[in-house]
Amino acid sequence: MANYYVLFSESMPLDSLEEYEWFRKQLETICVVREDGKERELSITDELGNLTPAMRARLEPVYYGTRFLRAHPELGYDVDFEIALEPDEIHFISDENGNVQIAVVLIQEFLKKFAPKDCWTITVAETCSKPRTGEFSGGFAVVTADHVYHGNARDEADKLVRRHRLIGNPDPNDSHEDFPREDWIHEVSDSATNLGYWDWVIHKMEAANE
Repeated sequence: MANYYVLFSESMPLDSLEEYEWFRKQLETICVVREDGKERELSITDELGNLTPAMRARLEPVYYGTRFLRAHPELGYDVDFEIALEPDEIHFISDENGNVQIAVVLIQEFLKKFAPKDCWTITVAETCSKPRTGEFSGGFAVVTADHVYHGNARDEADKLVRRHRLIGNPDPNDSHEDFPREDWIHEVSDSATNLGYWDWVIHKMEAANE
């Protein structure tokens, strides 16, 4: 039996105490309850431990977990990898099977608040405890305030293989006999494509084979 791992180690520098405090608050474990139709947050260390059984009976549990994950139930309730938070840096570390999307979501929320024009990158290794063919890969995410761009090493390799099988390694100035540059220029001028010439040729070839 083989074990599979998702490994990563990436950090982001922090420029202010405000940024540090924001991350610290987002990473707190919180307990939210409903009492008399109103939600309130209980302190894990103080209020929650001091509740009597009678008081607990009046409370309806709403959420228990990491603060920022409450808005992202699809990611679970707790961070499943190590986060080392220092006043000048936050560091994400997975040495087993961390969900990188948790880091992506947290960083995107940070960028929206503090650095909407900035971006951040994290790379991931996907490994196996046994040397099984096809079970090793990797990926990346480029995070901005508005978008997340994901990539996978195997997908990118497959694209290059497909490209080579379709067009080989053409001279950049050559023209394909079935899909001449004049047709591509016409589509570009009509805003029908924003692909480069040879990527446009591949697109046309794949469409013709469907």
